[in-house]
Amino acid sequence: MSALASIEPGKAKRIGAIAALLGSNQAGEVVAAANLLGRELAKYDLRIGDVVERGLAPPQLPPPVMPGYRAPGVAEHVVHAGTCLMSGHLYNAKEQKFLKDVRKYRSPTPKQLDWLDALYARWTKQEEDF
Repeated sequence: MSALASIEPGKAKRIGAIAALLGSNQAGEVVAAANLLGRELAKYDLRIGDVVERGLAPPQLPPPVMPGYRAPGVAEHVVHAGTCLMSGHLYNAKEQKFLKDVRKYRSPTPKQLDWLDALYARWTKQEEDF
Protein backbone atom coordinates (compact mmCIF):
# COMPACT_ATOMS: atom_id res chain seq x y z
CA MET A 1 0.00 0.00 0.00
CA SER A 2 1.37 3.40 -0.88
CA ALA A 3 1.77 6.15 1.68
CA LEU A 4 -0.89 8.16 -0.15
CA ALA A 5 -3.42 5.40 0.30
CA SER A 6 -2.72 5.19 4.03
CA ILE A 7 -3.63 8.81 4.83
CA GLU A 8 -6.89 9.02 6.77
CA PRO A 9 -9.68 10.88 4.94
CA GLY A 10 -9.82 13.66 7.58
CA LYS A 11 -6.07 14.22 7.35
CA ALA A 12 -6.22 14.13 3.55
CA LYS A 13 -8.92 16.81 3.59
CA ARG A 14 -6.72 18.98 5.84
CA ILE A 15 -3.74 18.51 3.54
CA GLY A 16 -5.95 19.42 0.57
CA ALA A 17 -7.07 22.61 2.31
CA ILE A 18 -3.44 23.55 2.99
CA ALA A 19 -2.54 22.84 -0.64
CA ALA A 20 -5.39 25.09 -1.78
CA LEU A 21 -3.66 27.99 -0.03
CA LEU A 22 -0.81 27.68 -2.55
CA GLY A 23 -3.08 29.54 -4.99
CA SER A 24 -3.32 32.59 -2.74
CA ASN A 25 -2.48 36.09 -4.03
CA GLN A 26 -0.53 36.76 -0.82
CA ALA A 27 3.12 35.71 -1.17
CA GLY A 28 3.56 35.19 2.57
CA GLU A 29 0.51 32.95 2.71
CA VAL A 30 1.85 30.87 -0.18
CA VAL A 31 5.23 30.42 1.51
CA ALA A 32 3.62 29.52 4.84
CA ALA A 33 1.29 27.05 3.11
CA ALA A 34 4.19 25.44 1.24
CA ASN A 35 6.15 25.02 4.46
CA LEU A 36 3.16 23.61 6.34
CA LEU A 37 2.28 21.30 3.45
CA GLY A 38 5.85 20.01 3.36
CA ARG A 39 5.78 19.29 7.11
CA GLU A 40 2.40 17.54 6.93
CA LEU A 41 3.48 15.33 4.02
CA ALA A 42 6.77 14.51 5.74
CA LYS A 43 4.73 12.79 8.47
CA TYR A 44 3.82 10.23 5.79
CA ASP A 45 7.30 10.15 4.24
CA LEU A 46 6.01 12.06 1.20
CA ARG A 47 7.11 15.13 -0.70
CA ILE A 48 4.94 17.62 -2.55
CA GLY A 49 6.29 16.22 -5.82
CA ASP A 50 5.08 12.72 -4.89
CA VAL A 51 1.54 13.98 -4.42
CA VAL A 52 1.58 16.01 -7.64
CA GLU A 53 3.03 13.09 -9.60
CA ARG A 54 0.42 10.71 -8.23
CA GLY A 55 -2.37 13.19 -8.92
CA LEU A 56 -1.31 13.72 -12.52
CA ALA A 57 -0.59 10.08 -13.36
CA PRO A 58 -3.32 8.08 -15.08
CA PRO A 59 -4.93 5.51 -12.78
CA GLN A 60 -3.12 2.18 -12.66
CA LEU A 61 -5.70 -0.45 -13.48
CA PRO A 62 -4.94 -4.12 -12.97
CA PRO A 63 -4.60 -6.11 -16.18
CA PRO A 64 -7.74 -7.94 -17.25
CA VAL A 65 -7.91 -11.51 -16.03
CA MET A 66 -8.63 -14.20 -18.55
CA PRO A 67 -10.37 -17.35 -17.28
CA GLY A 68 -7.76 -20.01 -16.66
CA TYR A 69 -4.84 -17.58 -16.99
CA ARG A 70 -2.04 -18.49 -14.63
CA ALA A 71 0.57 -15.87 -13.80
CA PRO A 72 4.07 -17.16 -13.03
CA GLY A 73 4.32 -18.35 -9.45
CA VAL A 74 0.56 -18.53 -8.86
CA ALA A 75 -0.72 -21.86 -7.58
CA GLU A 76 -3.23 -23.70 -9.73
CA HIS A 77 -5.87 -23.77 -6.98
CA VAL A 78 -5.75 -19.96 -6.84
CA VAL A 79 -6.37 -19.74 -10.59
CA HIS A 80 -9.23 -22.24 -10.49
CA ALA A 81 -10.94 -20.50 -7.56
CA GLY A 82 -10.54 -17.09 -9.23
CA THR A 83 -11.91 -18.42 -12.49
CA CYS A 84 -14.95 -19.88 -10.71
CA LEU A 85 -15.59 -16.59 -8.91
CA MET A 86 -15.84 -14.84 -12.26
CA SER A 87 -19.05 -16.84 -12.76
CA GLY A 88 -20.42 -16.39 -9.27
CA HIS A 89 -23.99 -17.08 -10.36
CA LEU A 90 -23.12 -20.78 -10.63
CA TYR A 91 -22.39 -21.08 -6.92
CA ASN A 92 -24.35 -20.68 -3.70
CA ALA A 93 -23.17 -18.43 -0.85
CA LYS A 94 -21.28 -21.22 0.94
CA GLU A 95 -19.46 -22.20 -2.24
CA GLN A 96 -18.59 -18.58 -3.04
CA LYS A 97 -17.17 -18.11 0.46
CA PHE A 98 -15.10 -21.27 0.03
CA LEU A 99 -13.80 -20.06 -3.34
CA LYS A 100 -12.77 -16.72 -1.84
CA ASP A 101 -11.11 -18.36 1.15
CA VAL A 102 -9.29 -21.14 -0.70
CA ARG A 103 -7.37 -18.55 -2.75
CA LYS A 104 -5.63 -17.51 0.48
CA TYR A 105 -4.51 -21.04 1.38
CA ARG A 106 -0.93 -21.95 0.66
CA SER A 107 -1.65 -25.69 0.58
CA PRO A 108 -5.32 -26.70 0.62
CA THR A 109 -6.14 -30.11 2.08
CA PRO A 110 -7.03 -32.99 -0.25
CA LYS A 111 -10.71 -32.59 0.75
CA GLN A 112 -10.60 -28.88 -0.10
CA LEU A 113 -8.93 -29.62 -3.43
CA ASP A 114 -11.61 -32.22 -4.24
CA TRP A 115 -14.35 -29.68 -3.55
CA LEU A 116 -12.54 -27.07 -5.63
CA ASP A 117 -12.16 -29.57 -8.48
CA ALA A 118 -15.91 -30.26 -8.39
CA LEU A 119 -16.70 -26.53 -8.47
CA TYR A 120 -14.20 -25.96 -11.28
CA ALA A 121 -15.76 -28.86 -13.22
CA ARG A 122 -19.12 -27.11 -12.92
CA TRP A 123 -17.57 -23.94 -14.39
CA THR A 124 -15.91 -25.96 -17.18
CA LYS A 125 -19.21 -27.67 -18.06
CA GLN A 126 -21.00 -24.34 -18.13
CA GLU A 127 -18.35 -22.95 -20.50
CA GLU A 128 -18.68 -25.97 -22.81
CA ASP A 129 -22.47 -25.59 -22.87
CA PHE A 130 -22.14 -21.91 -23.68
